Amino acid sequence: MTEVGRASWYGPTFYGKRTASGTIFRKHAFTAAHRTLPLGTMVRVTNLANGRSVDVLINDRGPFVSGRIIDLSWEAANRLEIIGPGTGLVKLTVLSVPGGGSHLGTGYYAVQVASFTSYDKALQYKEKLGRYSHIRIQRAHFGSQPVFRVQVGQFSNPGKARSFAREVKAELGNAFIVQSE
Repeated sequence: MTEVGRASWYGPTFYGKRTASGTIFRKHAFTAAHRTLPLGTMVRVTNLANGRSVDVLINDRGPFVSGRIIDLSWEAANRLEIIGPGTGLVKLTVLSVPGGGSHLGTGYYAVQVASFTSYDKALQYKEKLGRYSHIRIQRAHFGSQPVFRVQVGQFSNPGKARSFAREVKAELGNAFIVQSE
């Protein structure tokens, strides 16, 4: 899978804060935020203006600014030479996805509303969401730590998933789309 669009980078207000994957954001790590790629996906980001490339790990959700497809760590953005301008036109190429391989398959989109390191807490949260359809807990690993992601809905169209995420975000406080198999 490839995608072309604008990249930006995390500013200092995010340094040291927890990412969606549960890890602490470090500006010198080669990490990034993407709205839909599974956490743990490795992506090659190529600056189309100068041909420079870096490989980053998707460990967070975002960017939440219209027209941008990826938020890069400071180090990744610096290597691509987009620190000064703040954004740059890039091409993303998926190198690997969690569980192996380099393709995302023909899955569906869901809306992730929570993530826990405890299965019991994820199950308690899931039970509070009874009025929604297609509620599931996806177990994943980030490094050696298990993560339990609570997801709602099943959409074949990412636009419909985004619309649903906007609706539930007001009620649940956290909602972003993910691509599932």
